[in-house]
Amino acid sequence: EWLCLTDQGWQRYGPAEEAELEAAWARVQQGAAQGGLVRVRGGSNEVNVARMVQHIAGQPGVGVRNVQRKGHGGTPRPGSSRPRVGWFHHSDLLKWERYPREDERALDAAWGLLEAGLHDAGLVPVLQGRCQVDLRAMVQHDAGRPDRSRRSVTRVIGSGRKSDAEGETAEMQGQLARLQAEKAFRDSIANIHPDVRYRVVSVEPLHPSPALAERHRRFREGLPPGVPRDALHVFHTCGSDVVARIEAEGLRPAQCDVCMGVIGWQNHDRGYFGDHTRGVYVSMHPDYTFYYEKKRNPVAGDEGQVLMLELVPGRTKTFSKMEEGAPPTPGYDCHRSPNGLEYYAWDGDSLAGRGSGRALPVWLIRWRAEASHAGLVHET
Repeated sequence: EWLCLTDQGWQRYGPAEEAELEAAWARVQQGAAQGGLVRVRGGSNEVNVARMVQHIAGQPGVGVRNVQRKGHGGTPRPGSSRPRVGWFHHSDLLKWERYPREDERALDAAWGLLEAGLHDAGLVPVLQGRCQVDLRAMVQHDAGRPDRSRRSVTRVIGSGRKSDAEGETAEMQGQLARLQAEKAFRDSIANIHPDVRYRVVSVEPLHPSPALAERHRRFREGLPPGVPRDALHVFHTCGSDVVARIEAEGLRPAQCDVCMGVIGWQNHDRGYFGDHTRGVYVSMHPDYTFYYEKKRNPVAGDEGQVLMLELVPGRTKTFSKMEEGAPPTPGYDCHRSPNGLEYYAWDGDSLAGRGSGRALPVWLIRWRAEASHAGLVHET
């Protein structure tokens, strides 16, 4: 049986796909350099049999999903690239930590027994016995206390081509980070436009400049005692031509000719919850920002991109109603709209019209809008 880990759990491939996957598996085990890629899901995806992952066809780093082959035995021939398995537990936002080697060996052994129906409990002691992993639920908890300190656990397939543990771990960490970023994007969709749904086309890491990262860090560490320092995932839609500048300098406040007096006064959007020339706007929900891709609501067939950023709100003032063009409130670091759809943040740089260090860009997510089936109960 060949299976793929989807949002709905492990799903089996069709008979024809399984036959092709099995043939490709045999070629890989014989050390063949070619033939390890198999088209599946109507050709929209590929399975890399050497790495035991599925991805978007022609895009190895996009939409990566784990694949497994149940009921197999034997040892790969010398020189073949046997996939390696790494075990990780979720310790913080977008951060996974790998288990020690002895724990991984115990988890692998128990996983095999569980799949064969020989391991009833699925509980494995880890971290020198302080914790247990429940393989059925894929969570870690305090030993003997399933309700305490629960952490998600994941099993990741690596390529097996890097013999050093650090390189192998880095490869798996990259896969995990992309998957977690995609999940955060999906979880943040607010269904602002119910006529469409969104397919993730790609998830690419961004690399904020050291200077921008340092400004972000200084703000976080400079908050008064008692003010939360946790970062939120927030989103901002912008054109492709400014992504590199945002990585280097951060989001810039609006360069508005009207507000800055370059042209005569006229009615326009000055920022519903703060002066848009002195601070920056982000949203907790990516689809709330998609209007700005084409200055209209998205429709089926549209494609776009959105930045995922990390924002530490700091001292936040929540507005009860719109206050267009409101100045930054003294004693606060952020304005929040009544329903939490918009955050307006500022710092000394944004007040001077420069790029702000408040929101740190971490991912660029490309999406495609498709027609939604919401409300479709029966075919007619």
